[in-house]
Amino acid sequence: MLREERVAALTFDANKDALDLELVGALPAAFSGATRAQLLLDAAGFLVGVDVGAEPLRTVAMLGRHEDVNRTVDVTVQIVAGRVRISDAARLVRAREANPYLPR
Repeated sequence: MLREERVAALTFDANKDALDLELVGALPAAFSGATRAQLLLDAAGFLVGVDVGAEPLRTVAMLGRHEDVNRTVDVTVQIVAGRVRISDAARLVRAREANPYLPR
């Protein structure tokens, strides 16, 4: 069964070129370190969500609606202290701009 968690905040560290996703809920405790994932992007390249892991622990961390997803990108993310970290973020998503799916 697919778990879904909402993203509470995004933090972009330009020096590390890393985008951290803080979730409202928690990822399964088994997630730690490098994990395969898919970035869920809209037509403009903004991050809509991240599909992390494989069954039975697969979890989707969403900022927007599933209907907003236009394409996916396979990546390896880092799970650090319960946060999802996307490296090389500026190349993969529009990390330097305000994400339109996060409430302000």
